[in-house]
Amino acid sequence: MSTPDVRAIIQAISDKRGFFEETVETIVARTGGVPLFVEELTLTVLESGNEEKGRTDIPETPQASLMARIDRLGKARELIQIGAVIGGEFSYELLRAVHTVADADLQRSLRSLMDAELINVNGIPPQASYRFRHALIRDAAYEAQLKSRRRDLHRLVGRTIEQQFPALKETQPEVLARHWTEAGEIEPAIGEW
Repeated sequence: MSTPDVRAIIQAISDKRGFFEETVETIVARTGGVPLFVEELTLTVLESGNEEKGRTDIPETPQASLMARIDRLGKARELIQIGAVIGGEFSYELLRAVHTVADADLQRSLRSLMDAELINVNGIPPQASYRFRHALIRDAAYEAQLKSRRRDLHRLVGRTIEQQFPALKETQPEVLARHWTEAGEIEPAIGEW
């Protein structure tokens, strides 16, 4: 992507706030013109207030940029991490069954994730489904967790599907098998595979 195109993306996302030229140059240099990285890094800079002249703590990789954005999510951070364990796309009902918080809190956190442009929604809760805007976002949210936490969440998702979502278990056994595999539950995983 050419530098004028990158600058146009930065300007569109920054809502014409006018970053200092030094900040724009840093974004251009660090992104290599990759549109997703340009978007993510610009959003990271906006959310963190790093548009000040002379700032040097702008993330250098897409992963670091996404991790910085995820770290600033507050209560929604746990939700995006649970969603990442469920998969690239997840239903409101499965998320609600796994993440036992009040509906109002769940919907507020989901709105935060949508406002941060990390996930997209299809439908209206409780029939809604959510999809990560990009696989790199899901990967960053997934990798931000300790392996033991991911294993526990996969186990919880597996149990939840097994007990509360018989249609999903019946029609997509590979989904349940993946969760059992990642949880280290070999016997149930073999049965589903």
